[in-house]
Amino acid sequence: MKKLLFIVAAMFAAVSFSSCDKDDDNGGGSDFARPALPDPNDVCSCMDDLVFMQYCYENFDVNKDGKVSKTEANAVTKIDLGDNDYQDAYDVKTLTGICYFPNLEIINCYRCRRLTSVDLSHNLKITVIQSETFYYCSDLKSIILPNSVTRIGKSAFYGCSSLTNITIPNSVT
Repeated sequence: MKKLLFIVAAMFAAVSFSSCDKDDDNGGGSDFARPALPDPNDVCSCMDDLVFMQYCYENFDVNKDGKVSKTEANAVTKIDLGDNDYQDAYDVKTLTGICYFPNLEIINCYRCRRLTSVDLSHNLKITVIQSETFYYCSDLKSIILPNSVTRIGKSAFYGCSSLTNITIPNSVT
């Protein structure tokens, strides 16, 4: 049944990932549009990357109902795709939907080589981009950091050979 829900959610995401809205219940902070939620009870329903979606279901669907509710998403403070135990992370291409984790403080995409773009503008609890956060994300072309970031750690973007567009807020010292 969980597999069927995963496939249905993936189909919704594929059909709807291009539609956007300005969902204001994340605490505000950014003018960038957030992807619409085809299923308002599942923050993963807007994700267009099946690997990232699967990671979120496996790690954040606490009650195992096949959905990551806004309550479950609010409890997330760390997304660690660079964890060596999560080998599929190398295949993550986008983090669409990460904006629905408003209490996210730490992101780790160490060696997510296929990752192409990241928009963290809604993740206002992130104050530091830690050392090696995007280390060897060689396909990363674009990243938007939230206005809450004050520091970027050593080698945070080392090996990001495709990076051509990065939005660094004035708050970074």
